[in-house]
Amino acid sequence: MLVERGRYYYQCKVPLDLQRAIGIKKWRAPLGNDFDEAYDKLRDPKRQHETLISELADEEARQDFKTETRRSREKPQTHRDAEADRAYDEWCRVEGRKTDQEDFDEAFPEFVEHP
Repeated sequence: MLVERGRYYYQCKVPLDLQRAIGIKKWRAPLGNDFDEAYDKLRDPKRQHETLISELADEEARQDFKTETRRSREKPQTHRDAEADRAYDEWCRVEGRKTDQEDFDEAFPEFVEHP
């Protein structure tokens, strides 16, 4: 437990071999201003991180965790990109232009799937 400016924090280094998978070097969580309350709250993040460390001992689980972490981090940008693509396609239709997909389909008809 760490004390900074009268507030208590949970702080723990991420094991070196898991830092790339987890994406951080140190866990840190606020625990509050009251010592007794902070001490009680200390068990939860500690237990969660110990469980995560034991789960990530398996290489396949570690890779799955990295993939899920990356996807959750990229998800907002993916949604923004998809919305921008839809807006661009709509603009193309309004302006009477071909969308990127239509240009591709015309240039490479052998890749167009026919139902």
